Amino acid sequence: MKYLFFFLLFCFSIQITAQELNCTVTVDATRINTAQVSEKAIFVNLEKAIRQFMIDREWTNDQF
Repeated sequence: MKYLFFFLLFCFSIQITAQELNCTVTVDATRINTAQVSEKAIFVNLEKAIRQFMIDREWTNDQF
């Protein structure tokens, strides 16, 4: 009986919170040689694309 009380107390004390993401994405291309990649703008575009994906994606069905 004592274990049941603690189990129920534990189950009802858990607070469930959810939120959509608000993230910052940084692509660090300092270790890439310019001989390997001719255009550094590729990394800027990658950074923007990842950020846009993370922010625009609906990770839950909740409406905010």
